[in-house]
Amino acid sequence: MDLKTPKKTLIKSENSFPVVGIGASAGGLDAFKQLLKAIPESSGMAYVLVQHLDPNHQSMLPELLQKVTSIPVMEVTDDIKVAPDHIYILPSNKIMIANDGVLELRPRPEKGINERNMPIDLFFRSLAEVHQSHSIGVVLSGTATDGTLGLTAIKDQGGITFAQDEESAAYSGMPQSAVQAGVVDFILSPGDIPKKLLEVAHIINGNGAEISGQKEEEAIYKQIISLLQVRKGTDFTYYKQTTIHRRILRRIDITKTGKPSVYLNYLKREKQELDELYMDLLIPVTEFFRDPKIFDKLHNKIIPTIIANKTSSGTVRIWVAGCSTGQEAYSLAIAFHEIFNGSVSSSSHPQKVQVFATDLSGPAIEKARSGMYSQSEVKGLTTERLEIYFTKKKDGYQINQSIRDSCVFAVHDFLKDPPFSKMDLISCRNVLIYLGSYLQKRALTTFHYALDPKGILWLGKSETTSGVPSHFVALDKKDKLFSRKEVAGHFIPTTSRRNGPYFTDPYGIGKNGNLATDYQKTADDILLSRFTPAGVVINEAMDIVHFRGGTGRYLEPVPGKASLNLFRMAKQGLAFELRNILHKAKKENDAVVKENIPIQINGDHIHIISIEAIPLPNIVEPHYLVLFHEQGPQEDAISVTDKKWSKEAGIGESTKMIEKDLQIQQLQDELAQTREDMCSIIESQEAANEELQSANEELMSGSEELQSLNEEMETSKEELHSTNEELMTVHQETIGLNERLSIALDYAEGIVDTIHEPLLVLDGNLRIKSANKTFYKTFEVNEKDTEGKLIFKLGNKQWDIPALRTLLEDILPERSTIENFEVAWNFPNIGKHTMLLNAREIKRDNEDEKLILLAIEDISERTNLREKEKELFGRYENLLLQAPVAIMVLKGSNYVVELANNAYLEMVEKDTDFIGRPFFEALPERKTQGIRELMDGVVRSGTPYHGNEVEVTMLRKEKSEKGFYNFAYHPTQDADGTVTGIIVVVTEVTEQVIARRLVEESESHFRQLAERMPAKISNADIAGNVTYFNKEWLEFTGLEFEELKELGYHKIMHPEEMQEFGERLQKALETKTDMEMEMRFLNKDGDYIWHLNIASPITDENGDFKMWIGVTTDISEQINTRKSNLETYKKQSDILEELVAQRTFELKGANDELLEMNRELKRLNKELVSFTFAASHDLQEPLRKIQIFVGRILEDEESEGLSDKGKGYFERILAVSNLMRKLIEDLLDFSRLALIDRKFITTDIDKLTANVITELETTIDEKKAIIEFNGLGALQVIPFQFQQLIFNLVSNALKFSRPDIPPYITIKSKIAKGKEFKSKKLVPNKKYYRIRVGDNGIGLRPEYGDQIFELFKRLHGKDEYPGTGIGLTIVKRIVENHNGSITVESEPGLGARFDIYIPVVQETP
Repeated sequence: MDLKTPKKTLIKSENSFPVVGIGASAGGLDAFKQLLKAIPESSGMAYVLVQHLDPNHQSMLPELLQKVTSIPVMEVTDDIKVAPDHIYILPSNKIMIANDGVLELRPRPEKGINERNMPIDLFFRSLAEVHQSHSIGVVLSGTATDGTLGLTAIKDQGGITFAQDEESAAYSGMPQSAVQAGVVDFILSPGDIPKKLLEVAHIINGNGAEISGQKEEEAIYKQIISLLQVRKGTDFTYYKQTTIHRRILRRIDITKTGKPSVYLNYLKREKQELDELYMDLLIPVTEFFRDPKIFDKLHNKIIPTIIANKTSSGTVRIWVAGCSTGQEAYSLAIAFHEIFNGSVSSSSHPQKVQVFATDLSGPAIEKARSGMYSQSEVKGLTTERLEIYFTKKKDGYQINQSIRDSCVFAVHDFLKDPPFSKMDLISCRNVLIYLGSYLQKRALTTFHYALDPKGILWLGKSETTSGVPSHFVALDKKDKLFSRKEVAGHFIPTTSRRNGPYFTDPYGIGKNGNLATDYQKTADDILLSRFTPAGVVINEAMDIVHFRGGTGRYLEPVPGKASLNLFRMAKQGLAFELRNILHKAKKENDAVVKENIPIQINGDHIHIISIEAIPLPNIVEPHYLVLFHEQGPQEDAISVTDKKWSKEAGIGESTKMIEKDLQIQQLQDELAQTREDMCSIIESQEAANEELQSANEELMSGSEELQSLNEEMETSKEELHSTNEELMTVHQETIGLNERLSIALDYAEGIVDTIHEPLLVLDGNLRIKSANKTFYKTFEVNEKDTEGKLIFKLGNKQWDIPALRTLLEDILPERSTIENFEVAWNFPNIGKHTMLLNAREIKRDNEDEKLILLAIEDISERTNLREKEKELFGRYENLLLQAPVAIMVLKGSNYVVELANNAYLEMVEKDTDFIGRPFFEALPERKTQGIRELMDGVVRSGTPYHGNEVEVTMLRKEKSEKGFYNFAYHPTQDADGTVTGIIVVVTEVTEQVIARRLVEESESHFRQLAERMPAKISNADIAGNVTYFNKEWLEFTGLEFEELKELGYHKIMHPEEMQEFGERLQKALETKTDMEMEMRFLNKDGDYIWHLNIASPITDENGDFKMWIGVTTDISEQINTRKSNLETYKKQSDILEELVAQRTFELKGANDELLEMNRELKRLNKELVSFTFAASHDLQEPLRKIQIFVGRILEDEESEGLSDKGKGYFERILAVSNLMRKLIEDLLDFSRLALIDRKFITTDIDKLTANVITELETTIDEKKAIIEFNGLGALQVIPFQFQQLIFNLVSNALKFSRPDIPPYITIKSKIAKGKEFKSKKLVPNKKYYRIRVGDNGIGLRPEYGDQIFELFKRLHGKDEYPGTGIGLTIVKRIVENHNGSITVESEPGLGARFDIYIPVVQETP
């Protein structure tokens, strides 16, 4: 599908209101909502929304957006007419174009393999062509680049473009693509776009100043234009003011100045901003092969025609006026080169083209000359053209030298600078749309002059030559190709000048404002203020440019060549009068009237007329309005003077006499007027003669000077010829230097591309201009997402490194060079990297632009190795220092101790001052033991030495001690292999040597003992192979050791017992226990004798099996005795049964006695309880009286007579009585536990706990305690007792808290089976409810865990922690009443934790 031009011819819309096209893709829904919410109901604009939609999904976008705005939202149907204050939405599976004020739908084409659907570009292009300067484009959130080409087309037509800012866009691909292409006027968030739309819409409609309420803004705009003219030399007065105002508004928005008046002051201060505004006003929008269909027509028809019209020696000359950054100029050059290369060489046609490309923008011309373009700027080129005419560079693509040589670029203003001449083709596309009609006419006249007689003018789609219809004829109206016509007159190039006061007062406003360019309108304004007599408007050359009314009575064409000159067309007698009147009007610059001019009209009577000449005010080029006032035939034309004369002459004279006299009077008046005119002419003539005389003298002088100059020029010609030869030589040298420079540049770029270190080039704003391949590869980014980006926003801000900001923003501005600045950063996609940054400012003397070269050396591997080396060295050092073996490092010929670990220092009983001293100086006793000689041998040979169990004398505690040591001397070498020291590794094996010797001695004793023992002794390995039989075995079997070993241990066992023996032996091996078994062995007489065989497994210190030791004892006599005993046992068993029966009868009697005693105990228990209640009551009553009386004594005023000692005694009596009372209450509570019926009720434990906290609220507040509990659940309990349990545990935790730390108490619960808890007192498969009460108090030692539940047991003194010692006893009794158990875990200073286990289901007693 062709996205660049719609297939159907589009018709320009007559709508006068702006149409806003809004495009979005991913993330567009939120952006649409924000934008639509901010649109007022009566903005006067139409809005068309285009979004990438799934073709197979029915869109709900209209319904969703209608909820956020009151403006009608409708889905587009085919040929719907666009109306203001409406919102139109593209339906799914469709594409849309604008055409003649309506929206046309088309089916969405099938997606090609290498083709993307670009509905936004398609619609924006049609919108630009149909609505032109009334088109507005907005690109919102989305990926890829759709919308960029569309905004380019809108900007080309003078429309306004917007893009969503990067911060607010969910996906910034589409808006950023447009921004980077330089085709966006305003970058705003969606919510701010409507406000700016209204501002620019008022400018489009021409009422910006009135709407803003500040008419003086128009004057400020004029001052800004004047400032630009003074500073830049370009006069924008006659450019289209709506465009100028919009560009100024954009800069106001960017600079945040808010108002034009503030911006004007800002411009006066900031030269840089004036440059930015100037560049904005020039609107640099262009691309390669823009409008490909027109280029195809050029290629097929126009260019061959141009070439055919040239001679073989001629060069095709092309002028691209307003070339911007050069794409159009290079496109034409490429087009001609393709024609030249494709045609058969002919001597009759030229094979060379010269393109002159001009523009007002210096930076644009500089870029054009370089021929360097980015990836996005060459999108319009085919792959073939890109390969043939471009060279891929690091920064993009560069036009080949052959094409660059055919193009000449220059800064030039075609409106005021002398034009080129003899051009075969002039391209000035989309420039005239920004100019007013006066400048358009001036430009077209310039182009007419510059073109060859057969030359062709190429304009933009919206441009025409209607301002000078006589100068051009259309070759192709659709594609705006025009050929030059021969017309009379000649072009006189002039520099731009203005009659206003701006040159003398660039910041003021002239009284007359801008001079008008429309002389017709000015003339109409004057005529409408009077009657409208016949008249003409003439220019300064006296040519008639406009007829008004019927002028045939006064003017008529003359025979011969057609002419509109006023004097030639004037009828007989009028030319003289007209010349005089216009001479006076021009001289005095004021209106001049000549009356009573007789003229014979059409052979009729003589008519009297008046002629009036009026200079038209306030226009650029002088024009005059000439009016003809007719007074009637001569006989009717009696002036006031004639009437007066007639009255004085008398009434009686005849009419004939009166007419004659009147005629005489009239002739006299004319004669007087003629004389006056003649005098004026004579004066002028004399002045002219004097001027001519002076001019003649000047010409004579000039002629002499010219003669002299001619001679000088001859000399100069010779010098120029010589200079030309020198220049040719210099030119050849320059070409050579350029070639070498190009080679050097390619070489440098090759180095940069192949260098291993990543490189970045940043501009002054820290945006990336270019990067080498290593950078893209190392950090896994691509060129498209890198170039033009702020470095801190690169790759989703993964380069927003604080250290890098410090380097670029703080350090580098103060120092032009930074070297080896180390930065470590963890990149999300490639992990942690350590980099060395080297930065350098690059600033040329002749350029304002500052560049920063940033070289990045990835030292991650080196840093990691250094860290690993450091870590390994640390580990090595720690390993040496913490090694269990003694290690020492010696350096130098004196064997200075460089390092000795703790094990070595302990072995030699030295402190750390041992390190750093010569070894034999610190340990002199080693000199005489041959150690020095061993070390010297290792140093000389470089071979390690190992000593095993060497006996060495040590000096310990000033006493010599001998010991055994294993040691090794390993030489240490430097890089060249020279031995520099020794590493000494020593292990003391004194104990092992002594132990081994003891073992060897013990083993000898064992064998001697085994040989003398009466039992049979044997040894066997793990496989059961016997390695030793003592003498008893040999005598029992009658065999020698080797014979018995070869026969095998199992061969002399009884066959019936072999299997059981093997099983028991295996079990003993697995359990590492002795194996005992009574079994039979075969003796030398062939009989099996019973033995008790005991096999003991022997293990090493690690518990690994080493050997079996077998002890086999003859028990044949015991077996016989056992048989005899069994018979005796049976007899005694019968007797025992009789005794048991008798004892059972006796126990039954004793049981009855116990039952009776139990009943007696219950009775006594009740009496004890009653006694307890009575005793507690009787005891409490005296205590209460003691407390009352003591209290009264202390409160009585007479107590003041008591001494402090006496008061202390009473206070102690009161305290003791309180403690006694508490003790009685606790005893009473304890005694009640045995009486209360055990009735279990399902109870909310959370509620019980809350009640306890309420009771203890005062204590909790005093101690600032925190108690946490939640979700304890319900349980079958005795409510009163369980609340008492929680009360006692919580109050206990509060009491035993640490002084300066607020108590922190937690109460938690858990339900699980007994096997899941650690307590061994629980039934494994029974469910229990565990309540855990923990605190952060003083804690207790673990060995007191059971004692604290004993009655009256206290772990602290009463003065330290008051109490009775019964509280936890009550807790344990309550737990037992609930069939549960209680445990405590605690450490001093770490608090205590009580775990209570209660069965979930209680068994009712």
